[in-house]
Amino acid sequence: MWENKSQKRLMTIRRFFITNPSSLLPIQLGCLYLLSSGCRDRIKMVSLIYRPGVDLSSSEFPIEEILNILRERLGDRFANYEFPPPVFAALEGSFQELNLESGMLRARFPVLGHFLNPFGTLQGGIIAAAVDNTLGPLSILVAPPNVTRELNLTYSHPVHPELEYFDVSAQFIRRDGLHLHFTAEVRDLDQKRLARARAVHYIIES
Repeated sequence: MWENKSQKRLMTIRRFFITNPSSLLPIQLGCLYLLSSGCRDRIKMVSLIYRPGVDLSSSEFPIEEILNILRERLGDRFANYEFPPPVFAALEGSFQELNLESGMLRARFPVLGHFLNPFGTLQGGIIAAAVDNTLGPLSILVAPPNVTRELNLTYSHPVHPELEYFDVSAQFIRRDGLHLHFTAEVRDLDQKRLARARAVHYIIES
């Protein structure tokens, strides 16, 4: 079973490498090697910690903290999940700040040219994906494994390529039984709000 899953992931990464030869090159090469050799845990670390231009020793980049929390929460189930999800790597996201006491996680995403709409601004669905991929990691840090039940976005300003990057700040609000409530804000690096979101997640595994 694992061989089939590994082969599928390898084919997916190969296709991404062919269609995006200049994007995430170090991650792609590392993933190709690690997948072919069956090193499941190592591929998670490569895709999670390697981000060009990021100081991994910075206290504002809580990679080890995130991994340790997830290992403690999930135990043996940790190996059943991909951290971060492949879509997070495709968006070239990076974690910037984590505050579990207040239930906040902030991630940063680049404005990539192949995600622009006909107006030359970032496609709204990509902004939603960035929000979802910040809420998702936060949700599993504050609660058992869960899925998105509702995600509502309100857009305030277009995201132009000149911005280069934008931040998504996700906030855990409360838990009602099996339902988790979140909010999120999308801002440029000058703190101008570009969009805001509300989300409800549903716990599927306690």
